[in-house]
Amino acid sequence: MKTVKDFLKESREMAWHNRLCYSKTYLMNEAREGCERLFEDSVRDCEIVEELIRLVKKEEAITAVREKLQLGKDFSLKDIEELKGLLQEIVNVIS
Repeated sequence: MKTVKDFLKESREMAWHNRLCYSKTYLMNEAREGCERLFEDSVRDCEIVEELIRLVKKEEAITAVREKLQLGKDFSLKDIEELKGLLQEIVNVIS
């Protein structure tokens, strides 16, 4: 079954493909003549899908932290290090 992450990865590939198709060069920073509106839309699609991927990663990390904190047990050093890593991942995503 396709996951949200799978869907977003496919969407990202299609957004970047469209951006390349409507670009004047392989640098993808200028629209092909007559495709200005489509190029602008494809650039925005790339931005949107990247933001959605960041949000999904952030939510996954937050969920993992919540699950760790709800265990109701004493924390070992390993648990604390894992939480530290998850929190750092959240910080990286929102930065």
